[in-house]
Amino acid sequence: MTKSKNQKLRRSQPSIDSSSSQKLLIHHLLELRARIIWPVAILIIGSGIAYFYRNFIVAVVADPLHQQLIYNSPSGGLQFILQICLGVGVIASLPFFLYNIWRFIEPAFSSLRHRRRSGFWIITFSVLLAAAGVCFGYFVVLPISLKFFASFNIGPIKSMISTSEYLSFMIGCIVTFAIIFQLPLLLLLINKISPFPPGSLKRHQKHVIIGSLFLGLILPFTYDPITQFVVALPVIVLYEISVILITISNRGKRKAVTKVAVVRPVQSVEELVTLPMAVKTKPAARRKAKAPGVDARMPTIVTAKPRAIRPRPRRLVWLG
Repeated sequence: MTKSKNQKLRRSQPSIDSSSSQKLLIHHLLELRARIIWPVAILIIGSGIAYFYRNFIVAVVADPLHQQLIYNSPSGGLQFILQICLGVGVIASLPFFLYNIWRFIEPAFSSLRHRRRSGFWIITFSVLLAAAGVCFGYFVVLPISLKFFASFNIGPIKSMISTSEYLSFMIGCIVTFAIIFQLPLLLLLINKISPFPPGSLKRHQKHVIIGSLFLGLILPFTYDPITQFVVALPVIVLYEISVILITISNRGKRKAVTKVAVVRPVQSVEELVTLPMAVKTKPAARRKAKAPGVDARMPTIVTAKPRAIRPRPRRLVWLG
């Protein structure tokens, strides 16, 4: 009877595990659907609100060009407006999308509270850096680049820029600087995983300057030296800011490291009996060492006063 009961329990155990895993999978899928619904809803609502203010948004988008845009298809104007409204909806829903994705994977870090807090601040810092990069690309780089290209309208040469070409050019410029401005966050994350040696980042400053100038050469909207310098400047500044932040972070970590105790070998059994268990260095004893030939920086072993130990009765100690 007992064997048959054990066999039935063994047969029912895999079904219980499979059913629980299926329930857990269904629960995760339902939670993921709920997490995705909110950003999608905000995307739709943001795009709808942008459509009502399409005249103002189109004027803001076309303002750096200082020229009338054209479209060469019957639906070109509608496509241009819908693309702009969809872009506004994506920008509005991106922080909510990142937040919900983080909340979905957050239970995996339930035992590491500091990582849960750091994940939220990483997302916030990344969104702020991306917003700063978008503003820099729109207000600084895009007008300079368009002015340089417009200088080639000489005599019979006139530019007739279509809506699709201008929109792709502007999005490429803005997205590029939104990615470039993530440099401090990237270096801080690398330093968190594997700390940089002291002074290693400062030694690579010249390589960063050369790399930033090369970046200004290969980008499709930087053909003149002024725009190349404007592109290289934020990369160098962001790198210097990263060096300062990493230096401060590593200095705080080094201060938190405890001092290693200096221990010397015990010479005899009597010394082992009279010495305390803990041996440490005493900074005050270093300053008192003024004898000739004695280095005051060397650590000194501070021991407690010998104390008498009462022998226990009826116990023999063999010291062979």
